[in-house]
Amino acid sequence: MKRIGLSALALALMAGTATAAPAYDVLIKNGVIYDGSGGMPYKGEVAIMRDHIVFVGPKAQGVGGRLTIDARGQAVAPGFIKCWPIQRTASGSMVAHCRT
Repeated sequence: MKRIGLSALALALMAGTATAAPAYDVLIKNGVIYDGSGGMPYKGEVAIMRDHIVFVGPKAQGVGGRLTIDARGQAVAPGFIKCWPIQRTASGSMVAHCRT
């Protein structure tokens, strides 16, 4: 009986230390979301999988993204602003050319 208990404990400890795969390709966190509904903007997250927005809201479920972007202090407008490819400036900033 002791062996079964120790085995179960070892499995539980190993499961707790395993890292789970990211839930999304990209997760944008902490941004001020303008969702195009006409409502007030709110702090939240946008999750993207395979070039599709799969979540917009206060808190995405899951483990995170392969790429996580901290958009603190930035406006996030998912899905209704068309952006051309993002370019990196000489200072290292990223710039997108967008239109509504």
